[in-house]
Amino acid sequence: MERSMVVEDREMLTADGRDISEYQILGQDAVFLKFVSDIDSMDSAPGYHPEFVHQHFGEQETITGFKNLKVTIYYTDRSLYFWPKIEHEGVISQKFPDIVPDDIMLKLKENLPDWHFECMVGSLQEFKNRLDEQKKKLTMPEGDQIGAIRRDDKVFNVFKVKSNDRSEDFDLLITRAETLSLWYIDAADYTDNSDWRFDFFFLYEVVEAEGTKEKIYKVAGYAVTCNYHMDILKKRPRFAHIMLLPHYRKSGIGAYFLSELNKHFVADSKVVDVTAYHKSEQFS
Repeated sequence: MERSMVVEDREMLTADGRDISEYQILGQDAVFLKFVSDIDSMDSAPGYHPEFVHQHFGEQETITGFKNLKVTIYYTDRSLYFWPKIEHEGVISQKFPDIVPDDIMLKLKENLPDWHFECMVGSLQEFKNRLDEQKKKLTMPEGDQIGAIRRDDKVFNVFKVKSNDRSEDFDLLITRAETLSLWYIDAADYTDNSDWRFDFFFLYEVVEAEGTKEKIYKVAGYAVTCNYHMDILKKRPRFAHIMLLPHYRKSGIGAYFLSELNKHFVADSKVVDVTAYHKSEQFS
């Protein structure tokens, strides 16, 4: 069942009985995530609603203060910097001067990690600069390729980066990827990249740059495992995160991604078993 654009079955009156329903909306309805490779595709790129918004907008999951609100969060599709664009048709203080609307930008900033505030850019021009920057960077992803997937006419590669063999740039990429997990994994949080037990896996769609044969690696998903050691020779990897970006979901890619990871663990004689911290219904 599709969500209504108006909050239903919730109290929408102020303490003195004023109806503010036209200025209140479920965060899942207001927010759209888009993944773009260039500035010209921003309007045409499909938008995806998040599954969870409570980490940004509270347990009621509502945004108050705007009429016909739309919050579009644009991500660069390779480097995963993002820029929020807020659109509406009126602010509640225009009708009720004593009611202050929610500060959406502040709520988004409050969930940024203090070591990488710049993952959210502050202007359209800065977002364009990030898009131009990722176009110029056509290097191989960091880490070792451990698997490959062919699905219909698409090609995906799986890369692994060990906790003790990462660059600072990769640490920041992990953080930017985990900003997405707040929208799609309940109770998600940023990993402590200084913890040597973590290993990181990235799934990339491999495409050719327009007009050339050079390969472009677009982030399609990622996984994080934490290695628990029974002794120096045996370990039990535990999934902390595993996620596909929304535009790759419902295509069967997730099952192939998990299969490639399982093959990797089975081939490692030190692995005793593999578990997950909190197994969701989608994780199987």
